[in-house]
Parts: sequence; C-alpha cells; structure tokens
Amino acid sequence: MTTAKGIADAKALLGICELTGIRFWEESVRRQATETPADPTASSDAHEAGIRISTKIGANETELHFRFRLNLDDVDAKYVCDIETIFALTEHSTSEVTEEVRREFAEKVAFMVAFSHMRASILGSAGRLGIGQPVLPLMRLGEFSIGSPVTPENAETDYS
Repeated sequence: MTTAKGIADAKALLGICELTGIRFWEESVRRQATETPADPTASSDAHEAGIRISTKIGANETELHFRFRLNLDDVDAKYVCDIETIFALTEHSTSEVTEEVRREFAEKVAFMVAFSHMRASILGSAGRLGIGQPVLPLMRLGEFSIGSPVTPENAETDYS
C-alpha cells in the first residue's frame, strides 16, 4: 500500500520491486593455525563461533541497495562474505521510500535473500580448504535486526 507520503511499509515495497542483482564484494577464508588437521566431514556450531554482520543501505533513483558483510571466526578458519542485494522499483521513486521502510525491508526481505548466499559461501569455502564446515544458525523472520547504521567512521573498517 502506498500513501500520500510514499511507501507505507516493507510489504508494500515488496509489491512494487524486483530483485535484479546479487553482487559479491568479497568472499574469503583464512585457515586458523592448528596443531591437528580438521576433519572435513565434521561441522562446527556457528552459534559458538563469533559471528558479526554489518549492514549498509544505499539507493539511486530507481534501485535500493542492501549490503551485508558477515565475519565468522570459527575454530578452523576466519570467513568473510560481503554481499549486496539490489532491488529495482517497478513503480515510484526511491525518494518515496522512507529510511524506516528501507530498514524494515533490509531486515525482513533483503537480508533473507543475502543470508542463503552467505551460507553457501561459507560452506563452499570450508569445503575448498578441506576443513569442517560451520553450520550457520537458522535465521527466522524477525530475528535479524540492524544495529547501528554504517557511518563514514566505521565504513572504512567494515567495508574496506
């Protein structure tokens, strides 16, 4: 639903946009130094590993860009997956989408799209190194929320 002020909520935005792109900015893995080789058939619980997710939201006139950077410190390796989802508005301009609606959409839609690709990236990276594959937790709708927004000060450390 749209109002005189613009797009009312994430559900209304979902009705007038399409996923048009998924862009990987970075995929990396670095083996941790261990004395014994890991069992490649084993998996570790990512709940116990350190997971950090940074978020950056941007737009041009017709597209909304949602970038998510996952850092995972596991027993066997350190992983980074930096991915952007791009949604084109089929009607309206992005100027009609408030910051609140963009944030809600990022949490409920864009992140859910990105997370499946992040999971595949982590599993594939572990497989290429022949180490145990960390199992990322199931992400249920409403469990992910954006913390503090990316500022010029933390953008350099999070996205460089």
